[in-house]
Amino acid sequence: IGAAKAGNDDAIEAIIKEELGQKFDPHLNQFVPNNDPLWQGGIIPTEEYPEPLEQRSTAIHVGRMGSSEKLKLYEIAQHQIIEMGIRLRTFTNYFIDESEANFKKPILEKLKAGVNFHCYILTKNGRFAADYFKDRAKVQAGEEEAYKEMTLVRDKLCYILKAINEEDTKGKMHLYQYNCFPYFHATAIDLDRVFGKICITQYLYGISRANSPRFKLNQKKNMNAYGIYKKSIKSIISQSQKINLENIPPPNESNRQSPPS
Repeated sequence: IGAAKAGNDDAIEAIIKEELGQKFDPHLNQFVPNNDPLWQGGIIPTEEYPEPLEQRSTAIHVGRMGSSEKLKLYEIAQHQIIEMGIRLRTFTNYFIDESEANFKKPILEKLKAGVNFHCYILTKNGRFAADYFKDRAKVQAGEEEAYKEMTLVRDKLCYILKAINEEDTKGKMHLYQYNCFPYFHATAIDLDRVFGKICITQYLYGISRANSPRFKLNQKKNMNAYGIYKKSIKSIISQSQKINLENIPPPNESNRQSPPS
């Protein structure tokens, strides 16, 4: 280790900090415990770019990820997975429409391994949701109905997450509501770790969310862009309120309300 540090190998120092929770002390000329209460540890992937060759550039795709692609992204998570969207309706429907073996079971395996899921949705309270959907309804069919369904979709998601949390797992599912205009959907894997990844679907006016462009960012490879989206995600997280899943009633199909005038 001393020889590695003598060569000023920042990569070795990053690995030791991430995996062993130690930092280099130049006065002692050795690594010492970092004493960081937030350190959880993690194994940095041995391959520099574990993605297939054709995905090593920051390719832009059209359309949201399918369930199998999303699960593949989940596989690398060691501590935390963030799903941040408007309603998370598609994420909710994966639990309903997919077989348990295809979607719920892999989620349970990550939870058993100690990975926590943090889900963020736009609150229907206040003006942001109403103004957002009313504005999009001018050029996009179905947006007014999407607003009406917000409470129903939230209640379905709460019901699903509550049931999952009753399983004997180390990790848990958490749900939050934010109150600002939505700009993108984000799936973030171990956001604060050196091996973190983010998949962004950028919302565009006049384009359905299902057909919006998406791209993946790697903390190691796309440091600047990753840092920008990480800051934005954390800004939304900082003003979000956690939902007590126990307080949400069972889903009611008649629970629909139009945007206020």
